[in-house]
Amino acid sequence: MKKYVIYGLIIVSLGVLILIVNITPKEKNYRILTVDTQYTYLYQKKQSLKLFLYFNDGKIPVTEQEGYERFKVHDKDDNKSLVLELINIDYMNSEQYLNETYYKYYYEFKIPNLANDFIVDDAILEIVFANNKRIELQLGNFELIYLDNYQELDWSSLDSKKESSDSFQISNIMIEFFDNIAKIDDIKIGSESVNFIMYENAINVIIPKKDLVITNLPVIINTTNKIFVVKNHDYIIEYNLLEKVKKGINNYEFNIW
Repeated sequence: MKKYVIYGLIIVSLGVLILIVNITPKEKNYRILTVDTQYTYLYQKKQSLKLFLYFNDGKIPVTEQEGYERFKVHDKDDNKSLVLELINIDYMNSEQYLNETYYKYYYEFKIPNLANDFIVDDAILEIVFANNKRIELQLGNFELIYLDNYQELDWSSLDSKKESSDSFQISNIMIEFFDNIAKIDDIKIGSESVNFIMYENAINVIIPKKDLVITNLPVIINTTNKIFVVKNHDYIIEYNLLEKVKKGINNYEFNIW
């Protein structure tokens, strides 16, 4: 009889233990994703720049500006760095990654005053929160291009294309323009010279393929007597980027509390 009582107590105890485990709220693992991206911006006084972060919780407090102390972009050894001034945070869309929903936000910064180019490959974004905790996130390539004297191209049509619908970067930028452009010596996408095809009052700019997201770029056209620019433009906006990128997704666990 005692044996059955003992067995019964064991079964009841196991049942209570299972119930407690099931009803006890599990601590959420907060995560941030970044995707390796070509961040290239032409320095202009009224120009801002945007960096993109994904969070696995759409209500976490670090989407509020007051939750941050400082943002800094630097190289891997922190020998070259630039502090960024945050001016806005905004929600964009949600995406699925590894059976979990991530919420994409853009962080908008004022472009710092420059007198020279600021170029960092494999750039790191260092975030210091209001409580002095910090995290470092891989961004991809980061370029701020400074030009002393240039003229904005008076274009009539601006378009782009991708190699396929599954691609996460533009392959060509097509520009039709009104300006009378002299002989073109060189075309650059940021600091990189690229190939192009010249037509009458039109240019097809060929973007080199990289393992980076490339959707927003300035075009710098060097001619024999003048520099023309097409300032930064969002050529495509991806709403399912995490599904398309095969590599280059950087996954970080964090807890600022």
